[in-house]
Amino acid sequence: MSATRILIADDDQEILTITSRSLQSQGYLTFECRNGIDAYQAIVSQPFDLILLDINMEGLDGFRIIQKVREQQIFTPILIITGNAEEYNEVFGLSIGADDYIIKPFRPSALCARVKALLRRQQQFQKDNATLKAGPFQMDRESYSFYKNNVELVLTPKERLLMQHFLHNVNHVFSKEQLYTAVWKDNCVDDNTVMVTIRNLRQKIEDDPKSPKYLLTVYGIGYKFVITQ
Repeated sequence: MSATRILIADDDQEILTITSRSLQSQGYLTFECRNGIDAYQAIVSQPFDLILLDINMEGLDGFRIIQKVREQQIFTPILIITGNAEEYNEVFGLSIGADDYIIKPFRPSALCARVKALLRRQQQFQKDNATLKAGPFQMDRESYSFYKNNVELVLTPKERLLMQHFLHNVNHVFSKEQLYTAVWKDNCVDDNTVMVTIRNLRQKIEDDPKSPKYLLTVYGIGYKFVITQ
């Protein structure tokens, strides 16, 4: 089993060092960032099992990072690290997508306890939601096997990621830019790449690819994955 990957983002080097050493002593693999821009780039470019995020960082503050990554459908658990004990910080952070918070200064043992609790909760959630289902479609979240009416369809890696994104967001409209950022993890949008992947997916999932009923074009905006009750 691969080591649990934890990103720690804080502009205080002492906090970074103490936190990283504490988590490493528990067997976790840690990655460090000292500003918000680097933290955001790390989150959207590589997978983590947990994110520890300071609120007050240069470049991009923790609240904005949370908003941006949740908008991109990145649901990695986030633990806020804050030096401000005001209730507003905690309430606002949790309301925009953070999962828990801890106030500086904190004991390493208290931090490790919160980390373990969040990871446990996430593992249970993944176990309880091992299969994504919508209409005749389903996807195994661990193997990425994809089925229509219980018949397995062979998808490319990007097609699987795109279908996973749509299964998480049935009947939601996405622009090509949003899909490219969410699936390809890149802000430099390539319209042709998205269009080709959509076309190939239609060939595989639609009864009649020339007249799609699941993967629809929303003219002037983008695409949506439609399941009617």
